[in-house]
Amino acid sequence: MTHALQQTTPPFRVPGRPVPHRGGGVRLLCAALAAAAVIAGGTACSGSGRDAGKGYAAARDEVFGPKGYRGLGPGTTKDAALAGGALRTEPMSAPTGCGLFGYADGSAPDPAVIAAEKAVTAKTGKTEGTGDTAGGSGAATDARKSAELARQLAESAAAVAEETKLIAESQKAFEAAGGAKFGTTGQLKQLVAPPKARTAEGIGAGTSEADLKKAYPDAEPVEGGYSRHLADAPGWEMVFATAAGKVTAVSLFTTTVKCT
Repeated sequence: MTHALQQTTPPFRVPGRPVPHRGGGVRLLCAALAAAAVIAGGTACSGSGRDAGKGYAAARDEVFGPKGYRGLGPGTTKDAALAGGALRTEPMSAPTGCGLFGYADGSAPDPAVIAAEKAVTAKTGKTEGTGDTAGGSGAATDARKSAELARQLAESAAAVAEETKLIAESQKAFEAAGGAKFGTTGQLKQLVAPPKARTAEGIGAGTSEADLKKAYPDAEPVEGGYSRHLADAPGWEMVFATAAGKVTAVSLFTTTVKCT
């Protein structure tokens, strides 16, 4: 389930870019942001730091761009990201394969969903390797073998279908809330912007498809939306998922990192 900017004046003020004022307005703005961030447990008017996702500005909206978001981006490892503080340390989904992690200031994983996913995964594991039948010969034995094999295959197919459905639902919830997906090697595979985040050109969830095309005329149509290859990150794309003429999610994505 799983893909040179051309834009005139942005349709809104780029978040985090100070607006000059007389009498030290920028300094006052940074001081106010710093105070608010201290109360919220974050920092403001600072860089991304040496650790992935560490010290992001909780008091303002950050720009989601080709280099990433909140210190996370192409090349980020799961260990560094979880240690940095930008993500929750508990995964959003239980199935094996890629790990999904939400942003630290987002919703906590639903324990009921996690429990259901673990139950289905366990059921799928039990049905793996089905098809073995007891020994023996004769017409009656062969009939029993055939019936047992049919039952096992039906159970296996049902378990796989249920697991596939849960994985699809987890991916949908992940893309709606935003977060990071890491492959089996611990490398970042997908970084999804939270709903309120915007690119430097003002594109995000809820943006019209027409405005998306205007902001990124080089975006190529793909299944489920549009994609732009990242010149500074070979193998990575910025993907804009769309539905009913609106952007539903913005993410950085690579096919070079696997979930199996």
